[in-house]
Amino acid sequence: MVGYLARLQLKLTWRGVTASTGRIVAFAIVLLYGLGLLALLGAGIVALGLDEASAVRGPVLTAAMAVITLGWPLIGVAGAGDASLLEPARFALTPRTGRELAPALFASALLTPGSVAVGIVALLVVVAWRAEPLSAVLAAAQLLLGVTTCVLLARVVLAALGPVLGRRRVRERLGVVLLLGVIGAGVGFQFLSQAPVDALWGTELLAPVTAAAQIARWTPFGWCWSLAWDAQQGAWPVLLVHVVASLALVALLARCWVRLIDRTLVNPVTRDEAARVKGSRLDDLLPAGVVGALMGRELRYWRRDQRRFIQLISIVLVPLIMVLPAVLGDQRQAIALAPFMCALMTSNVSAWGLSYDGSALWTVALSQVSAVHDRAARVAVVAIISGPVLLCSLVVALVLAPGYDVPGLIGMTVGTWLVAMGTGTWVDAMWQQPMPPPTSSVFTRNAGSTAETFLGSVLTMILPVLGGAPSGLLFILATAMGRPALGWAGLIVGLLVGGLACWGGVVLAGRRLDGHWPEVLAKVKERLT
Repeated sequence: MVGYLARLQLKLTWRGVTASTGRIVAFAIVLLYGLGLLALLGAGIVALGLDEASAVRGPVLTAAMAVITLGWPLIGVAGAGDASLLEPARFALTPRTGRELAPALFASALLTPGSVAVGIVALLVVVAWRAEPLSAVLAAAQLLLGVTTCVLLARVVLAALGPVLGRRRVRERLGVVLLLGVIGAGVGFQFLSQAPVDALWGTELLAPVTAAAQIARWTPFGWCWSLAWDAQQGAWPVLLVHVVASLALVALLARCWVRLIDRTLVNPVTRDEAARVKGSRLDDLLPAGVVGALMGRELRYWRRDQRRFIQLISIVLVPLIMVLPAVLGDQRQAIALAPFMCALMTSNVSAWGLSYDGSALWTVALSQVSAVHDRAARVAVVAIISGPVLLCSLVVALVLAPGYDVPGLIGMTVGTWLVAMGTGTWVDAMWQQPMPPPTSSVFTRNAGSTAETFLGSVLTMILPVLGGAPSGLLFILATAMGRPALGWAGLIVGLLVGGLACWGGVVLAGRRLDGHWPEVLAKVKERLT
């Protein structure tokens, strides 16, 4: 049973990577990014292994690994909507008990990408203790204890919270919270990257890290990761306590997991896929007619689908992360990129709307409504949602970095925004991909991506830049040369080019859909890998 599920886990992972061209390209990009992070992490660990870093080696490694142990179950909870093919509920009809299934499920869990990543990090911790033989041996022991604790803790938390995570809204909100946490961590790293090295490793930061490590070593998340540090300090009674506590924790988690598997086998968790729909006054605020009705439908989708909310967050936070380093480096001139990036991200928000509709798209396809009206309604909704964000970014840019040519900046931003909406709605009509249903985790992906969808994603970035280039050039010249006439010319050019691009995108996309509804409906069918 152990070998069978281990091989099955490897096959499922390989199928998820090689299911399509888009998946292969995405995996290659993620792999290169991961190797880059691993190289940076390895360099840091090599530095911690030097004799000069012996004082900070124990606190830093203990605190860092305790944070990983604490955060790993939280990441699993946020992605609980993925419905793994090897979750215990899948074996409810097999003549197996929890004690028989637990070793096989544990072996398959060790082969997941996340567990492998934790194992690599723990192996690098062993390398960091290479200068002290006894601590290195204990670091190897804590590798086994730590990885086992991480895997068991994540499985126990997921199994215990199964009834709660079966609710759709709970999974959606947890996914959004995790995404905000990841983005917040990215912003925090931006601040740290701008800080001097002496400030990072000086007494101002070393003291709180040491205090945090002292606390973490006496928590269940740090028991197994402090063994090498205990040996370095010669605290043998403390080392013995931590070894016994770590072994007891592993035994307790294993026993709890077996009982939770037994409970799941006789009482599988049912997922609450439906959501209670309440009435809305949106229809009273929208114009009458076909376009108004379609706008109401689209606005309700935006309000109820957490995947759309994730897209809206990207309009604000992606430009913030990209512009923040320049602002922290006293290059406030780069703040003008913030509204431009907000306008550019609108293209990605406009695209893939049909794919997110999924099987519900048949109501539009069979309503005999012109697809041009549908395209116009979707563009209007995106404008209503992203317009206030764009306005706020313009105001912030003008307040934090005065001196820009105001008409030119408005022309560049609004022109790019209009081109982005036209491009997005055209890409949405040209290429679609099957999305996971709204009941899944917001991080779930599938094997439906192809080279065509990759091309569509690239075009959503390139075409708005090309469309906004004339007004952007006039804005740069007006600001650099101090000639307001060029700024007003940029405003006119931006509105003209943007308006034509938006109108052309709506018309071309509508005509495309009117002649290809059956093919579109076949492509957007919801499915999971």
